[in-house]
Amino acid sequence: MKFLKNKEINMNNIRKIINEWDPINLFPYAPDDEYSVEIEMIKEGIKKVNNQEELTALIQEIFISQFGNDYFDFSIEESKNISKKIYELMLCMEINLHKLF
Repeated sequence: MKFLKNKEINMNNIRKIINEWDPINLFPYAPDDEYSVEIEMIKEGIKKVNNQEELTALIQEIFISQFGNDYFDFSIEESKNISKKIYELMLCMEINLHKLF
């Protein structure tokens, strides 16, 4: 299921999920926008995913490409947990948008 392309995905919600996860253990020493590049990449990538598995792969790919395997060593299961939170958020947004139209 591709998400509505013409609706803005709420970056703050994605930011909250990623910052709480803190995959590189940067907090509390880093600013709140430390993962802003990765969050933007997730936001753009969501437009191309069809399911949670693709979102999991996207998240893994983004963090490995940005930080390398040395710093990003989370298992696929950990990434699945995060992708599930983001995917459920996107599904909820999709359902709520359909109710509006």
